[in-house]
This record gives sequence, C-alpha cells and structure tokens, in this order.
Amino acid sequence: MSSVVVFAAMAFTATAAWAIILSVRYRRLDKRLELRREHIGELLEGSADAVVLIDREGLVKWGSDAFSELFGYSRSEIEGVHIDELITPPREMTEARAATARLISGEAVRMESMRRRKDGVLLSVFIISSPITFSDGDAVAFVIYRDITRQLRMETAFLRLEKAVETMQIGVTVTDLDGRIVYCNPADAAMHGYSSDELIGQHARIFALGPGEGVVPKGRRGTGMTVNELHGMSTWRREGVNIRKDGSEFPVHLMSDVVTDPDGNPIGMVTTCEDITVRRLAEQDLQESEARYALAIQGGNDGLWDWNLETDKVHYSQDWARYLGYGPYDLSDSPDEWLTRIHEEDIERVKEELALHRRGGSPRFHSEHRLRHKDGSYRWIVARGIAERDERDRAVRMVGSITDFTERKSVEAQLTKDALYDSLTGLPNRAFFMELLDRSFNLMKRRAKHTDTYQFAILFVDLDRFKVINDTLGHAAGDELLVELSKRFLAAVRPGDVVARIGGDEFCILLDGIKDSRDSTRVSERILDALRDPVDLEGREIFPAVSIGIAVSEPGLTDPDQLIRNADAAMYRVKESGSGRYEVFDRRIHERAVMLLKVEADLKTALHSNQLRLDYQPIVSLSDGRIRGFEALIRWDHPEQGLVSPELFVPLAEETGLIVPMGWWVIREATSQMAEWVSRFPELADASMNVNLAHKQIQQPDLVDRITSTLRDAGLDPERLTLEISEVALLEDPAHNVRVVHRLRDLGVEVEIDDFGTGYSSLSYLSDFRVSSVKIDRTFIDKLGVKGTESAVVEAVITLARGLGLRVCAEGVETDEQSTLLKELQCDQGQGFFYSHPLSAEKVVALLEAQDVEIERASG
Repeated sequence: MSSVVVFAAMAFTATAAWAIILSVRYRRLDKRLELRREHIGELLEGSADAVVLIDREGLVKWGSDAFSELFGYSRSEIEGVHIDELITPPREMTEARAATARLISGEAVRMESMRRRKDGVLLSVFIISSPITFSDGDAVAFVIYRDITRQLRMETAFLRLEKAVETMQIGVTVTDLDGRIVYCNPADAAMHGYSSDELIGQHARIFALGPGEGVVPKGRRGTGMTVNELHGMSTWRREGVNIRKDGSEFPVHLMSDVVTDPDGNPIGMVTTCEDITVRRLAEQDLQESEARYALAIQGGNDGLWDWNLETDKVHYSQDWARYLGYGPYDLSDSPDEWLTRIHEEDIERVKEELALHRRGGSPRFHSEHRLRHKDGSYRWIVARGIAERDERDRAVRMVGSITDFTERKSVEAQLTKDALYDSLTGLPNRAFFMELLDRSFNLMKRRAKHTDTYQFAILFVDLDRFKVINDTLGHAAGDELLVELSKRFLAAVRPGDVVARIGGDEFCILLDGIKDSRDSTRVSERILDALRDPVDLEGREIFPAVSIGIAVSEPGLTDPDQLIRNADAAMYRVKESGSGRYEVFDRRIHERAVMLLKVEADLKTALHSNQLRLDYQPIVSLSDGRIRGFEALIRWDHPEQGLVSPELFVPLAEETGLIVPMGWWVIREATSQMAEWVSRFPELADASMNVNLAHKQIQQPDLVDRITSTLRDAGLDPERLTLEISEVALLEDPAHNVRVVHRLRDLGVEVEIDDFGTGYSSLSYLSDFRVSSVKIDRTFIDKLGVKGTESAVVEAVITLARGLGLRVCAEGVETDEQSTLLKELQCDQGQGFFYSHPLSAEKVVALLEAQDVEIERASG
C-alpha cells in the first residue's frame, strides 16, 4: 500500500480514537458540564472529518463545517432532518437505517458505505459513530464521516502501478536516506548494464562513478540535501551523465521525489531515469533563440502569443483573436484577455502549469483547456510555450501558441462513446457492462471483509424468434424493435439499474444492491408486463416475447464471468420449456448443464457405435383405414441409461450441430427400409416414408445432391420419400428455403409442412413453397371435440389446403371422437396412438402381413 494510503488510514484511526476519548471524557464531566451541550459543537468543530450530532430519533442536532463542505448542506438545512433521509442513497437505505438503529440503542458503529451529496454525487465513506448519554437521561450520538472515495481509487491505482513499474521501459530506483539502493526495476538495471540483484545494497553514486569505489568527478557532484530540505522538496528534476557497468557514458533525465512515512517524515527517495541520448542528438544543433519560434513554425495558422513577464503585457496575434471570434484590435495587451476566459474548472490547473514552467519545473509549457468564445461557447485549445531566461535563470518572457482542437475533442468523445455504448440503442455495450459488473463484484468482496452482505444480480434477456422478424420484415424493422424494447426495459427496471445490449438480440441487466432473488424476479415480471402491448412495425402488430435467465451473486463467487454463464444457462432453461418466462439459476440447472455436456459426448459416440435405431409410426388413410406411409422416429438405446428421450437429445443435437450427421443416418436407414418394404408389399406402392428435416440440415449446400445419391443407393423412387420440415424451420430463412424446397420438388421428393399453425405468417408462404402437404399440429387436434373454436380452426386449415391442392394429415390423433370428426371434415390422413404406436421394423412387417391376411379374407 502507498505511503499516502497508509497515512490516510492512520489519520482516520487517530480521529476515531480521539472521538472515543472525547466520549469517555464526557461521561466523567460533572453534571454542570454535561448540561452545556451547546459546547459539544465547539469541541468537535476542530476535527478535519465531517461530524454530526443526532438525537435518539436520528434527527440532526448539529453538523460541523467539514460536514457542510463534504455533503454540500448548510447547517440550517440539516438541523432537525433525519440523518438517513438526508444523505443516504436509496440502495443503501436499509443498511443505513439498521446502523442508525444500532447506534441509537447504544451500540457503537464502524462501517464502509456509500453516501450522497446534495448535488447527487455518490461518495465512498468510512463511518464511525458512538452514543453519548448525559446524566439527565438525554442521549445523543456523534457520527464521523471520512471521504475514502479517493483512497479506494488510489488503492486500485497503486496495485496497477506496482505491476506497471516492473514492466515499464523507464528506469525506477528507490534509495534510503543514506543513498543505498533498496529497489531497482529491470529497466533501470539494464540501462546501466547490471541486473537488479547486483544493484541492491549499492550506493546510488555507482551510476555516477561506475563500478568500484571512487570520488565523484568534479562537475557531477550534486549538492547534498538536509532532512529539512527534503521536507520541503516536492519533485527534483535534472539532467546529467551516468556511467554504465562497462564504463561508457550516456546522458540521462532524472526526476526524484521524497518518500515519506505516515507521519510525513522523509524515509528515502524514488528516482526515475530516462536515457535521453536520442533526444540530445536531435537537440544538439538547436540554439536557444530558435526554440523560441519552434511552435510558431509548427503551426502556420496557430494563434501566437508573446508575454513580457517583466511588464506583464501580452501580444496576441490576429489568429489568436480570431479563434475566439474577435477582430485584430478587439483585445487589450493584458494577460486577463486569456486567463479570465479560461473555464472555471480549468483555470487553477492552467495557472499551476504556467507557474511550474516559469520556475523551471518543466522544459516547456503545455496545457489543454477550454476558452470562452465571443458567442459564449467554450472551445478546446492546446497552449504551448517556452520561457526565455536571464543570466540569473529567471523567466523574463514566454512565447507560444494556441491550437483549436475542439473538433478532435468531439471525435475523441464520440470514440469513447462508441467504445462503451451500443450505437443502435444507446445502451452500454458488452465491454462497458463487464466493467460495471467487475465494480459490483469488487464491492461485494470489500463488503465481505467487513462481514457486510452485499448482493447483486444479472438478468440475461434474449428476444425469442428475432431472426424470424428480421427475415420476414427486414433488418430495419428488427432494429426498430430492438430500440423499442430497450426503452421498455429501461422503464421497467429500478433507478440505478444498468441495462446493456451485449449482442444481437441479447441484453443483460445489472441489479445492484438487492436484498434477495425476489427483487430480481419482481424486475423480471415488470419486464414481461412491459411486453404485453404489441409493437407496431411497418403497420404490423408484433407481440415480442423474451426469455429471462436470472443469476444472483453468492459469497463464494470467484469469477464475475461465471455469473453471466449462470444467467445464460437459466435463460436456455426457459427456452426449453417455452418463452415469455423467467428462471432463477440454481444447482439443478447447473447439474442439468453438466448432464447435457455428458449427453452430448455420449451422443457423438452413439453415432458411431450402433446405439441409434428407428421406430416407424404408421400414417393411415382416413377414408379406408389403410396404411399410406410411415414416419421414421429416431431412438437412442444408451448402454447405461437405457432408452433416452428424443425430447432430450434431439434439441441438443440441433444446438450442437450433431443433427446434421444424425439426420443423414436417419435418411439412409429410412429410405433403405422403405425400399425393402415396397418391394415386399405391393400395397405400399403408393405409400411414402416421412423423415423430419431440421433447420441446419436445410442449410447444407449439398442437401439435394446427397438426397439424390441416397435414393439411388437405396433403390427408392423419390416420390416415396416425404421430408417433413417444421413451419418454424421454414421461416428461419424463407428466401433460401424456398429455393431448396423447389429443387426437392423438381427431384420428385414430397415436402410436408410439419407442426402447421405454429408460425408467424404461414398462409402468406404456402403458395411460395410449393409443398405437397401439411401436417396439422397436435395442439389443435388435442382440443378437437372440446367446446371452443378448435374444430373451426382445423376445418379452416383443411379448406385452405384443399383450395391450394395440398394433402392434409392430422398428427396426435388419440381418440375415436377425434378420428370421426377429422373424417367428417374430410381430412386425408391421420397419425397417432389411436391408430398405432411407433413400431420397430420387425413389428411393422408383422402389421403389414396381418393387413394382407385381412385383405385376402375380405376378397374371399
């Protein structure tokens, strides 16, 4: 930890100790002194920390000037106001009220927390408070606030600095008060031809003398500094010549600072060393008079200024005046024409930079600040200058220029915004979100050190079926939807919560300072409520839906990225069971994710070890009850787990891409089997084998060519193969899929829309796809015969399909009533448990042989 941080910590501890001693002294004073409470303020006013006195109700009785300065309130504004209502931000309110209650009950309190200034700025503070009870029973408590915002920043900066020093290219050496080297970074050692270990313990004069003992040559002797001089020194800059281990010399620029202990006493020096050989070679031909005009030569259109420091008069060039909107004779020769136009936030810094150069503390004056234009606006300028010195090394004149870089500053601000914010929605992007997440993570760790609990949560929000909207309505409409959803998300979250777009249709929401997971579920419910109203996109009403995964921070969390992975896993859990919901991550989800990884690995093995097989469910003609085809259904006989449900491994195969090799295996097996049955059973001459085709299979560029060769190898006519493609898969990329379906139909293969009725806009695409049949989704068939409109929906689908010349099959038929109603509605085919469960190939053969016997009996 740096000496500044140590000193700050010790100073704060001293203040706290003084306050405790003061409390004890109060208890020992006689009754007359206790009753003179008005003197408490005078005693506490001497503290550099912010101090308030509160009564047993938590109301402020008195506040120090330091309190007013820190939080921005006058004494009249704070007296009689509850301390928590005055300076506590909403997300810290519960913690603050609990601490105040403990204090009023007689318990001393020490804690680190956040407090809010009058202007809304949040401060990190360390709080120490203790009750005071007077002999008459009245009680008050004092509360001390120390601003540690800068301290926390310095701690972080120090850790970064510690790593940077080891890798930086400039030399860094630390010596004790006797000049002995106690630290030397690799760059400084290498610059002088040593290793760091060789220099530790050596006197710093080794750099001036080289290896071995000796006397510092005349001309290189520095003036020794007393302890009193070290006390008053800030930074000591100089140039000189150092000697390497091999005896060679090289010019250096040195800058030294005093290292002090927490009490401010010097304990050593830290010196940076820069090899300026290249710079010296470049400067050796320059004369002092030429340096005065270097800046003017560099910028032909820059505004020039010439300041006579003895008369305090400044000559401003016409371009200088023009930068600020004035004519050549509008400005006087006073320095105030410059200094009074500097922005109030920059003026003190600029004065310090000017003074530093005038006293020789910097080789050139260089300052970036804002100047007020004649029209009242501020322009960003960079001012450069160099001082001319007399024989006593006093600055007597400064010459320089100013350059307007307002446009560059705007570009830099825009680049910063582009680097941290999403250009479409204006929300924080992934990089900025990760920074904010790291901040919350580090705050949780700091609180844990003080046994304080601090929780935060992440909502991983994914827009369902966004690609369909993009492909159907266009990317401009998709962008419009994302912007609208961003606004609704912002309106649904709490003040201070962060909504970020981390990619495509994915959003992350950071909820800071939650009590438990219920806070996150309440926000999720508000988000879902915000999406109940439709979004108008180019005259079409879209009802967007999202899946939300929630992950809440835990004390043992070691990696903020893990929290995102947990929320992502919970979100995918939602997608598996239906959209428009939220799920909180727990151990079960983790265990299931681990299980799915194992299933994925086992499935890869199953593809090559004969663990997969096909069952076949008959498809019957509703007019005569005869079998008109089969649907091939994949089954997995796991050697350890037994029969694995297709609902588990088929979606996993689609997600991982294994559906492609698995799909080709199904097509080969099913076509070969159908070819065998067609040759053996004449009544199947017009029947077909139905095989499901996944979205990733449709995207394969060689799909049609491979199906052609597969049919040829199996000896099966293309008309005997029907490829079932779900309506959702067809609409994933309609332009591409239309071309694929047309090529399949030209080949002679039948194409059927599976799960018909579940998509966005099926009717508008039916005629474009040139499909041969549709299969009504089982969700409509389940309710067939129940009071409602399902019969009307099924009838409408059948009527529409017949009007387009399409065959209609109903899946999921399980009752006689459903079968009868479908016949009455003139549905062509049916499939379901009512007719037959999925059968192995052997049982299908037995079924077909039995059907032949029935036909012979009927004809006999």
